[in-house]
Amino acid sequence: MGRKGTDIIRRARVAGKSLMQFMGDVEDPRQRGKVKYPLCDILTLLLLGLMYGKTSCTAIAYKLRLKRKYIKRVLGIAGIPSHDTFSEVLRRLDYEELLFVFLQWIAQLLSADPLEEAQVMVDGKAIRASAVREGLSTYIPYVLNAILNFKGMHLFIGMLPIGQKSNEIPYVVPLMELLEMRGKTFSADAIACQTKILRRVGQLGGHYVIPMKENQEGALQELSYHLRACIEDGGCSHHGPDWDIGHGRIESRECWAAPVSYDELAAMEFTDDWRAIRTVAKVHRRTTDKLTGEVSEQTVHYISSHSLDARSLASYVRNYWNVECCHWVLDSRYREDWSTSRRGNALENFALLRRIAFNLDQIEQKSVTEKILDFGEYFSEKGHRTLKLLTQAFAIL
Repeated sequence: MGRKGTDIIRRARVAGKSLMQFMGDVEDPRQRGKVKYPLCDILTLLLLGLMYGKTSCTAIAYKLRLKRKYIKRVLGIAGIPSHDTFSEVLRRLDYEELLFVFLQWIAQLLSADPLEEAQVMVDGKAIRASAVREGLSTYIPYVLNAILNFKGMHLFIGMLPIGQKSNEIPYVVPLMELLEMRGKTFSADAIACQTKILRRVGQLGGHYVIPMKENQEGALQELSYHLRACIEDGGCSHHGPDWDIGHGRIESRECWAAPVSYDELAAMEFTDDWRAIRTVAKVHRRTTDKLTGEVSEQTVHYISSHSLDARSLASYVRNYWNVECCHWVLDSRYREDWSTSRRGNALENFALLRRIAFNLDQIEQKSVTEKILDFGEYFSEKGHRTLKLLTQAFAIL
């Protein structure tokens, strides 16, 4: 376990309340007289099943029965519910209740760190196998994720279901309002570069580093002129090129960043909503396909309410790409894109449990880039990380 993961576990012990205890605060939607298995036990078992890479309640129940003796010895959970019990709980459980408990747990884990350098990365993710039919059309449901990047560790700290991809924008501000944004830096793709969102980031005490949209022609033109003038006058910083070689391509990146004063902004034809900008930058990418030799180039302009040099801004931009890495882990390790649960609140609850499992996994190994090819070996009792370590983490964290 990495030093950062060890520090988090030590703080959780001092704080006193474990994840299992937090789960005990969730209101059980079932009739009291008909409850055989406590809700806390069911949620813990669902987390274990998800960590085995199972995507359905039937597969989870079957896998856990194979491990029931070991689960009883480590966690003290005597019986394994049927798949129908798992399904009923996920379908009827109030998603907002589970989300509230999740946010409390995250707040406790992060309470001892000031997190001034933390970056909150917001992006939507599809759950493709849960496609919903409405009349003659079909849409793929999305969830909007908030991922905290801090000293190389990535943790999911918030999530909201948003329906279709086109509905992402109205949910960005409500998601941020669920989080503690003070002192943190907000990052998203260009779709979130809107004055309403950036203004709310400032009101919550945060900063932003975000790409500008091409359809914001007036602001983009004014700021790109300013950056070009600073480059010609030598009044900007430069970083790069940085090189990435992999996935069949060679990519180089360069970044130029220039400060923007309040007086310079006042001279531009901007509304007051853009007055918080302190840095304008551009990142130029040149990609060569190793097989065909085809070369493509792209230049993206960024704005930030931080005063940043090119190296620091390039770091924020590069860190944001780790969002796709986290989404890849959800699909490859936790099989999210294979999940077909969509009745009642099952889609939202299953998705949130996967993010809890991801966080436990991240704290334990402090890496989302480790190549795990054999799920059975990875989570077997003889594997390099045993089920015992993970189940102990449930009790500690």
